[in-house]
Amino acid sequence: MDTKIELKNSDFETIVEKLRQDPKAKVKMIRMDAVALGAEVVRNARNAAGYSQAQLARRMGVSQPRISSIERADGTDGPTLAMLLRVADACGLELHLDFRVKTMTTSPPRSAEDQKNEGGVVVTFPKAIG
Repeated sequence: MDTKIELKNSDFETIVEKLRQDPKAKVKMIRMDAVALGAEVVRNARNAAGYSQAQLARRMGVSQPRISSIERADGTDGPTLAMLLRVADACGLELHLDFRVKTMTTSPPRSAEDQKNEGGVVVTFPKAIG
């Protein structure tokens, strides 16, 4: 016999808030967000290049199920920086990674030059060689 548990949105929000206050849970949630972000970045790059998963896999020398796994955010670790560079290269793109000063307000994205002037760091990876 199946047991159904009904949660109201407020119950869910309370649970999430309690998890965010627990340092160990917070680390896990950040990691899950990072894995999901990595999946989205790979999917967006592939779509921008107009490739299927199989086409991208061939261009990278990996299997199509590997690309599918990355795009589904399977596992506890997202794609590595090396993998993201390979995806970018296979899609004819450059990978740009930047660190920005945290702000508490929502404001429009700042340019790389503004971030440098504010003490931020911008790292640009050139297209892979070979």
